[in-house]
Amino acid sequence: MEAEKDGLLAADTPTVAIDVILWFRRYGVYILLVFAMVVLAFELYNFWQVSKMRKIEQGWVALQSASSPGAIEESVLTVYHSPRVTAQAYLKIGRIYLLRLSLGSGVNKTLGLKATRLQAIAGAKKAFKTVIHRYPKPVINKIAAELGLALVYEDAHQWSKAAAIYQSIIHSGKDPTAAAFVGVARFHLENLHHWAEPILLGPDINLSRTTTKPTPAKQGAVKLSKAKQGGNAK
Repeated sequence: MEAEKDGLLAADTPTVAIDVILWFRRYGVYILLVFAMVVLAFELYNFWQVSKMRKIEQGWVALQSASSPGAIEESVLTVYHSPRVTAQAYLKIGRIYLLRLSLGSGVNKTLGLKATRLQAIAGAKKAFKTVIHRYPKPVINKIAAELGLALVYEDAHQWSKAAAIYQSIIHSGKDPTAAAFVGVARFHLENLHHWAEPILLGPDINLSRTTTKPTPAKQGAVKLSKAKQGGNAK
């Protein structure tokens, strides 16, 4: 029995081998084609990833080189469309306008600007709000934009809007990233009422007129004048 089984298996082996060869001849081309397509797709994906990384690196270099809102718009925002690069570009635009507000119109030439104070406020608001609404992730982008926007509101004397932002950052302190900025937000919030007070450059003229008393010398001169007038009357 065992010998017969071995004989049958030996007889079937060439048939199985022939079936495999025939099947491979029929479908082998398709298998090789699918394998080649998988390899090609993998290589194309790697090429796309490398090109994307190079594009981002070029965007960072362009952003570092641009020193004015106009240059950032032309060389970065219209050329590179990576969310990370775009978010940092808008943050840089907002900070440039903040410098204009802090240092005055004398730095317009240095910063490459021709912006009035109102134009700088509007430009900074637009840049920071763009980051907050369109590029809020990672969280550090959103918080940086919120702090910048709050400073703009301070310069614009919109104290309640600035306070609302600082309170929002303080309340979101459970987030590890936001917690790092709670101290800054609390400092500004606690001092807003001081900064909101008008700056007095000197004493009130009207007040000085009503409260100033004549000096002893003037009082003596008045008494002497009255005494003379009395002597003349006699």
